[in-house]
Amino acid sequence: MQTTPTTQAEAVIHYIKEMDIEMLDLILDNDRTYQDCSKEVFLQKLDSVFEHIRAFGPNDMTVERGFCGSTECPGRCKNGISLIDLKGRQYLDLILEVKSGKVLDIYDCNHFTLFNKEIDIRGYNALDLDYYTITIPDSDDNFDIL
Repeated sequence: MQTTPTTQAEAVIHYIKEMDIEMLDLILDNDRTYQDCSKEVFLQKLDSVFEHIRAFGPNDMTVERGFCGSTECPGRCKNGISLIDLKGRQYLDLILEVKSGKVLDIYDCNHFTLFNKEIDIRGYNALDLDYYTITIPDSDDNFDIL
């Protein structure tokens, strides 16, 4: 049984799992930055990841909760999610900074640890938001965001 999201954070997780950029655009705040860039650029990068995942055909998507396991990262011990494509054997780890159900920031994590130890994603392809190329509106130029 699927429950209806009651907070912005729950809705963001739901629409990330559904890979629904349009709904994420509606519910994320316009005046915030995500992964140190504007909402528009962040969503373009996230949509590029979603397109990559969809290219592998029908997906079996799941979201698992976890945290940044780094001892050096400023995001260490912060909670987040791993969007896992079980059929395509790929995943994207995201930290979600949340306060009172409101999303303050979202960024990818390279040292993510799943709470569920029964999920084994060794051998899966890790996806990175900063790997994808975006096109700046009103420009013919493409930029690699690294």
